[in-house]
Amino acid sequence: MPVPAAAATLLDDQLQLDPGQLVERLLAAALQAGAVVVGDTRVQRVRQRGDGVHLQVSHGGDEGRVSAGRVLLATGAPVVDRRMHFARVTAQRSYIVAFDTAAAPETMALSGGGPSRSFRSAEVDGRRILLVGGAGHETGRGRAENRRVDELRAWTSEHWPDAVELGAWSAQDYTTTDHLPLVGSLGGASPGVHLATGFNKWGLTSGVAAALSFTGDVLGVPEPWADDLYGRRARLRDVPALAGIQVGVALGGAAAAAGLAAPVETSGRRAVGEDCRLLPVCTHLGGPLRWNPHEGSYDCPLHGSRFDRDGQVLEGPATRPLRRLPARD
Repeated sequence: MPVPAAAATLLDDQLQLDPGQLVERLLAAALQAGAVVVGDTRVQRVRQRGDGVHLQVSHGGDEGRVSAGRVLLATGAPVVDRRMHFARVTAQRSYIVAFDTAAAPETMALSGGGPSRSFRSAEVDGRRILLVGGAGHETGRGRAENRRVDELRAWTSEHWPDAVELGAWSAQDYTTTDHLPLVGSLGGASPGVHLATGFNKWGLTSGVAAALSFTGDVLGVPEPWADDLYGRRARLRDVPALAGIQVGVALGGAAAAAGLAAPVETSGRRAVGEDCRLLPVCTHLGGPLRWNPHEGSYDCPLHGSRFDRDGQVLEGPATRPLRRLPARD
């Protein structure tokens, strides 16, 4: 091990891959099979009527409608609130920094305790580089995001003194109270609307399993393991964990509200534009937003919605941009 460890568990036959290449191959296969793929389009509303499921969407400033027999919402926090799924998941942000080093490891490793750290290598233009990840936290809460990334840099410098930073980025994942994904039909008045979320940072495997389950339902050949995994009912022992999520939501909102003084000037560091100001209040359920200096975004500590410097939605469950107020004289 290139870092000190009191003990370690070794897992044989692990698979290391480039998720970007995986997505490209899946996209190519979908197009070859006749699928139509549309990007830069936001789903704003989902309704089921007798003749199917109807989605109100926006694309490049234009609005339209898409209809289908079934719809799968694989959007992190579901944009449909009717079964309160946003209250059953917690949004988590984590970070990765890429480095050039002469000692890029051959192993993939994940710490068993805190603070969370992981490392692996990757191949870029024929050379191996080091990827260091961790510093996870609930979205919009706790220490400033740039301080967390600096902690990853300091930890890397300690164990790889020759490391030269190549880039840094982040991800947002969703965890559930029982650490199992939420996958399946909304049921009730919306049996044709399905969701898949709460992968607990294991999307490469849990996302594939959710896709297999949804495909089996559509084709009328359900997977034999799907009901055991996804068909669980609410349990009494889950109540404390669910209550803990709501307490965290309340505390996160209170902390953000304490620092909320006034609309943000768009001509300043935190936003762009000259003729308007942004009201830093989430358009989902009114949560006070916190500025994220590492991403240059406004983050909601309640349910993880994020907005860019101009107030446009980066991540749901919010579907509408931030309100704009007239500029002061």
